[in-house]
Amino acid sequence: MGKATKVVVCGLQGIGKTTMLEELIYGMYANQDIFPTLEDIYIASVDTERGTKEILRLYDTQGLSSTEVATADIATLKPFYPTADAFVLVYRLDIRASFDVIDLIRRDIERNREKREILLVAVGVAGKNNEARQVDPSLAIGWASRDKFRHFEVLLTDRKTLVAPFLYIASKCNPPPTKSSFAPLGIGTKKIRES
Repeated sequence: MGKATKVVVCGLQGIGKTTMLEELIYGMYANQDIFPTLEDIYIASVDTERGTKEILRLYDTQGLSSTEVATADIATLKPFYPTADAFVLVYRLDIRASFDVIDLIRRDIERNREKREILLVAVGVAGKNNEARQVDPSLAIGWASRDKFRHFEVLLTDRKTLVAPFLYIASKCNPPPTKSSFAPLGIGTKKIRES
């Protein structure tokens, strides 16, 4: 367990970003209305596939206000560009405009990341009442693979599907330490003294 990985969760307003995080961390799926988020920070300890525990600092951002996203709306995310390790781009499967918004956010991140490696993950959230799907799965998967990042589809009521994107982020942002081919310092000095 090293430093905390900074993960920014963003997308259109009212699509379930906060509900997703509340269910993921606390196991409390909110059936009631949640007040619009201005900004919130969650700390989560994640067990990776390697058996290590990693800390994720999840920044729940204010949702972008409309389908006519202005550059002023996307500018609210710019303070995170220099420091974020990963961005979770959240959209609703039953709202096509939310998918279009995350594409605009992704382009802005790509333009402004200043040659840093930032992990991008797209998360399609299924609606509460299984509304008609407006985002074709092949479109979303093709978009993500073309731009070389991972895509996940999750259900707000199924905690197992919610864990997958964040487990991927924790594993990808915290690779295992590489073993050096050099002898440890203590062993090298011991052999010199014996000679």
